[in-house]
This record gives sequence, C-alpha cells and structure tokens, in this order.
Amino acid sequence: MEIYSTFFGLNHFTKAINGCNISLTTYPDNSEYEDWHSHSKCSISLLIEGTYMENLRDRRLVRRAGDIKFIHKGEQHRCYGFSPGTKKINLDFSDTQLKEVGFSEDKLCDLIHSSPYFKFVLTRLYQEVVNNNLETPASASIILHSFFNTKQLSVIEKLPPKWIRSLIELLHDTRQANFTLNEMSHMLGVHPTTISRGFSQYFSTTLSRYLQMIKVDKALVLVRSSHLSLTEIAYACGFADQAHFTRTFKEMTGILPKNFRKI
Repeated sequence: MEIYSTFFGLNHFTKAINGCNISLTTYPDNSEYEDWHSHSKCSISLLIEGTYMENLRDRRLVRRAGDIKFIHKGEQHRCYGFSPGTKKINLDFSDTQLKEVGFSEDKLCDLIHSSPYFKFVLTRLYQEVVNNNLETPASASIILHSFFNTKQLSVIEKLPPKWIRSLIELLHDTRQANFTLNEMSHMLGVHPTTISRGFSQYFSTTLSRYLQMIKVDKALVLVRSSHLSLTEIAYACGFADQAHFTRTFKEMTGILPKNFRKI
C-alpha cells in the first residue's frame, strides 16, 4: 500500500498555510482507478461538484456533491468512477497543527460531521486564501481557528435529549427548512419554548440560525450542480427572495453564489 502526501487528481491550486495544505482538485472523465493507499496527514474534503465511488476499509460509499468527508492519517481507501468535472476542496492537517489546538483526529472527524457550519468554514478558508494570497502563519491561524471553535464542541460533548436528535434527523432527512416552531412542537411533542431555549444549549446557535445553515447547505449543491437560476435556487431552498439568499450565502461561505458557481 502506498502512502501519499498529496491529493490525487488535477490540483489547480495548492497552498501551504501553517502546517496545512489547501487545494482545489478536479478529476477528468474516466479517471484511473486508484489502488488502495493512505495519506501521511489526516484530511477534510468538500465535494462541490460531481460524484464518485469510494472504498473505505470495509465500506463502499457513494460520494455526492455537498458531501464532506474526513480521512484519518494512514487510513486505507481508494476512489474511482468519477463523473466528468468532479471537483473537491481539500484541507489536510499536520500532527503539529492538531497538537497545537489540542485536538485528536477522532474529535475533528466528529466535529465536522456535526453541522453544515464546517462546510462553510472550508469554503470561506479557500476563498480568502485565493483572494488575499495569505502568506503569514498568523493570518492563516486566524482563519483556521474557525475549525476549532470551542463553542461548536458543545454539539458533540453534551448528550442531547431524544427530541433534539429527532429534530436534527427530521430537518436533515427531509431538507425541509420551513417548519414553523409550532409545527415542530406538534411533531416532536415538545413545548415551543423548550425547543427554542433547549436547542441553543446543545448547538451554541439559535434554531433559526441552524435552519439558515441547512438552507445554504442545500444551496451549495444546487448552485454547483444544477442549471437553475439563482432566483429559482433561492425559492427551492426556502428563502424569501434572491437578495436574502445572496446575503445569507455570502455571510456564511464568504463568497457570492454566482462566484461559487465559477470555482
């Protein structure tokens, strides 16, 4: 089994920042089948366009646009069956970087799958590095710190009650971000006040803010993988109009929807 320090595919942009490497990678049609391999660093990848298959240890996974994944250092895997134009934003972390922030690989893996927030951080980091040509470790550290925001840790370090877990499953499984508080109260059998107050205790954000994140998460896929206009995407994701959609998307991801479509 080979051990690699870079990502397969065509790397259009790669930059080393404070012990990490961020890159934009694409995969042409009929990409070669990867042999089993691992990497010398753990990594996070956000699939912004396309699909492919991945064998990860004893699992066979289908990766689709909008998916975020974590690969451990030394973890065996192989990817194949890339659709034309498949594109990923990748970020790897050195042992030194994780040690400095007091994180284990397992902790980081749990964290990035806990909320759409981390997809937005990765998009913002890529955008700021490209636009501002960051050079200093201090500047890079400020941006990377968003990945290790201790407020987000409450989402995995506290054991939420059953209704919280049911609510999250409901919102993510249906992608329906327009439930009213009373509708959620009825479906969960929990008082509206309990939902409103309890949610922020476990997720360090308000329910309304989390609903916005789900909307933008859905929009990430549609902007890149559909021919819908931005107005159509805004309505499909539950925004009142395109202006509101554009503002919220830019605030969370650091990039305008029209520019994200061009990456």
